[in-house]
Amino acid sequence: MRSEDYLKKLTSYQIKMANLQCGLERIAQARQIIGAYQRQQLPQEVKTKLLFSEEELFNHPELMVLEDELLNLRQVVIEDFGIWHIFSQEWVADLKEYVGSGLGLELMAGNGVLSASISELIATDNLDWAGQDNESPQAWQRVEQLDAISALERYGLKANYIILAWAPDTSQVDWEILNWLRTKHWSGKFIVIGERNGATNSSKFWQEANLLKPRLLNQHHQAIDFINDEVFLVK
Repeated sequence: MRSEDYLKKLTSYQIKMANLQCGLERIAQARQIIGAYQRQQLPQEVKTKLLFSEEELFNHPELMVLEDELLNLRQVVIEDFGIWHIFSQEWVADLKEYVGSGLGLELMAGNGVLSASISELIATDNLDWAGQDNESPQAWQRVEQLDAISALERYGLKANYIILAWAPDTSQVDWEILNWLRTKHWSGKFIVIGERNGATNSSKFWQEANLLKPRLLNQHHQAIDFINDEVFLVK
């Protein structure tokens, strides 16, 4: 579904749910995300999870139809913008504070959405997803076409921090990355964003990774739907 069509659907629900504040809040969140991406910007903030509570659904059964529509947001964002991980300007500010100055490397960077907001972050991706979920990806920033291990070999030892967001659960490349860093005794910050033992990353990675959840990197990071992704520092 195109984002323009999705916004039209949300507008119709906005009219129907005019007296339900909980519905309006979630519609506003979805509209803010889509509107920002249409301007090739990040949403200022992402504060509201799109799912309703059991109590809200019990008291207002009509919200179930709206929730189904809201849960289409991620697929719309993937198909129309080539973006899998939804984050905000607030979160990027926290990330910049956490990593400080110095060179960063993003693996599997997709459309370079994050690197477009951080001047010293090199975006790399093998781009094998192009033409699948998203037929015409429009990069926000130059993305160097390198698979993850090749990117590590070229930039890894120079980087002060490395970011891996939403690695697929269909391969063990994430484990190969972690093993490479350990073998090289790399001492920087390896930041991984994903759902532990869930929709992202391999089971091997989650079994072998030593995980911390930095407060600063999670205070403005909001899972938007049933995928409960978080931000981890990995050793």
